[in-house]
Amino acid sequence: MDWQEAAKRVEDQEPYLIDMLQKMIRIDTSIPPGENYPKFHDLVEPEFKKSGCETRRVIVPDDKERMAESGLSGPGENLVASLKNGKPNLSVYAHIDVVPADASWTRDPFGGEVEEGKLYGRGTVDDKGPIACVLGALKIMHEMGLEPKFDMDTLLCTDEELGGHYIAGSDHLARNGYFSPNILWLDLGAIEPIF
Repeated sequence: MDWQEAAKRVEDQEPYLIDMLQKMIRIDTSIPPGENYPKFHDLVEPEFKKSGCETRRVIVPDDKERMAESGLSGPGENLVASLKNGKPNLSVYAHIDVVPADASWTRDPFGGEVEEGKLYGRGTVDDKGPIACVLGALKIMHEMGLEPKFDMDTLLCTDEELGGHYIAGSDHLARNGYFSPNILWLDLGAIEPIF
């Protein structure tokens, strides 16, 4: 592999990453109510497909009582994007929902504004920024003809911000065999290493 070429392509992806992240932020995936998950998937699913992934949408079965208790009104739609090559499996996990914005925001929380080299918006770090990075990495791998060392299942899940195992899309996917024992968890944001 030509590492210099790969590094150059990463640098060249900056406009793509910013554009994708802005588009993701502009889709209000606040939970509750959790109504715009399909709209979010309409944006990112074609990008996964361009990079050679097969995709499927997995919906958490309706539970009217759970939805009423949690203030949910949208479908619990998760996206699974798979890149298979016959190697050991790796699950790449991120969630697409965000906590509703409060009055403390000084910018539009769903505007995706860039100011002095910083991009502002709800979910920028947790987890829409990491999702944009996965899309960028898959794009580069596809363009360069690089084969990952793993089968990759990118799992974009719902309802993580509500907490509770019975709500989250990740719980539904785990119970139905979508997660492997090898997980790259994109939800860590800016947490410092503990060792």
